[in-house]
Amino acid sequence: GVQRSDSPHSFAAVGPLANLITAPHPIEPAHGVDSPPGRAYELGGQVLLLGVGHEANTTMHVAESIAGARYRAEKFVTVLRHGKSARLDYRETDHCCELFNQLDGWLEPKGLQRRGPVGHSVARLADSRRIVAAAVEHLRVDERVFLHPTGVDEDCDEAQRSLAGLPPWGDSG
Repeated sequence: GVQRSDSPHSFAAVGPLANLITAPHPIEPAHGVDSPPGRAYELGGQVLLLGVGHEANTTMHVAESIAGARYRAEKFVTVLRHGKSARLDYRETDHCCELFNQLDGWLEPKGLQRRGPVGHSVARLADSRRIVAAAVEHLRVDERVFLHPTGVDEDCDEAQRSLAGLPPWGDSG
């Protein structure tokens, strides 16, 4: 009964809304409101993270899309079109995502996230809308809130350069 989306940014879902959540979705924005995590957000779904922190929480990219975060990385995927492979170039909000873990400190003091042991791991459970609301609130104050300062992480450096209008590979000089 598990449904899988037919996209290079594939997601799986199970349950009565699985077909709706995994319905065709655009390549760009990869994780906007019209994507599986965006649809789960719209439907009031919950996010369960097992053995990982928010650095692995794709819902955070939905928040970046809603907040209008301007940083982008140049990406491409290969898809089949009329039986032939074709390269599709697009731009995606992408960086190292380590600073998404700030969510623990924003959600837990307000009782908006449950965290506890599951087996030998730690699990986090929170409402998707609360996750997005907390992230959007901070992104609207500083859209760089999830980006490391320049020189700490290569992916974050690329995102920082995109905000400055510089090419993704660094200075042109």
